[in-house]
Amino acid sequence: RSTLETNLQHYLARHRAMVAALQAGEEVSGVRALVYTCNPFALCGGHGDRINGIVTTFALAVLSDRMFLMDFDSPIPVHHVLKPRRRQGSEEILLDWRVAHAAAHPSHQFYLDDRITFQADID
Repeated sequence: RSTLETNLQHYLARHRAMVAALQAGEEVSGVRALVYTCNPFALCGGHGDRINGIVTTFALAVLSDRMFLMDFDSPIPVHHVLKPRRRQGSEEILLDWRVAHAAAHPSHQFYLDDRITFQADID
């Protein structure tokens, strides 16, 4: 195996363990995450910029041994067009990037969607 393949296998195993602990509702300390976020009013750019941001965030998560998650609902929720890949011939998910299982334990999370007031203010 190459060094890259070995490092990715180690990362995937650690990521699955962190996701499983969060889904089980365990009190988890030391779990760190890097989240790619694209919500309304965020300057996410076009499709190319978003893909670049996702790949860069994933690479940084691997290098810093953090969970990689995506919180992406603009222009539509990402789960409508992408699904986590499953191991061939199995139901096991290779990399679960969905943020829903981690949302119960954020160290910092705030999002206010006040588009109606914003639109009224600029009209």
